Amino acid sequence: MRTSIVHPGADNLRYEIRQIVEVAKAIEAAGQPIRWENIGDPVAKGEHPPAWIKEIVGRVAQDDLSFAYSPTKGLDDTRAYIANERNLEGGIQITADDILFFNGLGDAISTIYGALHPSARVIGPNPAYPTHSSAEAAHAGAPHITYRLDPQNGWKPDLADLESKVAANPHIAAILIINPDNPTGFVYPQDTLAAIVDIARRYGLFLISDEIYSNLAYPGSDMRKLASVIARCRPSPCAASPRNSPGPARAAAGSRSTTATRTPTSTASPVRCLRPRCWRSAPPPCPSACCRR
Repeated sequence: MRTSIVHPGADNLRYEIRQIVEVAKAIEAAGQPIRWENIGDPVAKGEHPPAWIKEIVGRVAQDDLSFAYSPTKGLDDTRAYIANERNLEGGIQITADDILFFNGLGDAISTIYGALHPSARVIGPNPAYPTHSSAEAAHAGAPHITYRLDPQNGWKPDLADLESKVAANPHIAAILIINPDNPTGFVYPQDTLAAIVDIARRYGLFLISDEIYSNLAYPGSDMRKLASVIARCRPSPCAASPRNSPGPARAAAGSRSTTATRTPTSTASPVRCLRPRCWRSAPPPCPSACCRR
């Protein structure tokens, strides 16, 4: 063709699991039995969806509205419910206006990375989850930038490695957290999340937190969603600078929950506590000193 139609970063769209499947299919075609354990699909492994889920889906399918367009951001009641659930965790307080729905994970990821400035980079954990790493690399037209998860320390993030790379590369605009991590299964302790939030705040970055497995963490793992760790108070709109003004946006991508949050920067100006009353109970007083100024 007279004009190239392929995005310059297309070669970075790789998903190693898919490549393994092709190799396994060739081996299977040669007569070798294969036990497929690669896609995380419980139905493919013989599990059955609960009858009550089938009943609800069947009942809803009889409603004509199920086949109509939904609001662009998602159903208002559902967005309000999700916002309320996050607020009950006692961290940063959000509203339904902070919630967006997408058509599954792929749509959410392509929207987030596709909307970034071409030079803006997102640093993510290594080992990496290919859906994120390949999309970010394709967006940038360059290999994905990563921070190290230490296998000798239970796959805990190497915070020194993360900060050194953030400091050295001014194009890094965001930090990706996958919690619990895929593929290692590491659950980020609260102090580790707080340290990453601190790095993001000091360098003026936003955070993407992929929390699809957050409700599947084992008891005692101390799983905490990012929203519950971020400071409960944010600079008021008049006090925050345009570059660093906070504004959390939570993307419910199908069953996957992804948080994109601008971390609030410190400021000497008075700030107000944005802590609305939740549906179930009145919130406790905000403990942050900034609310008492």
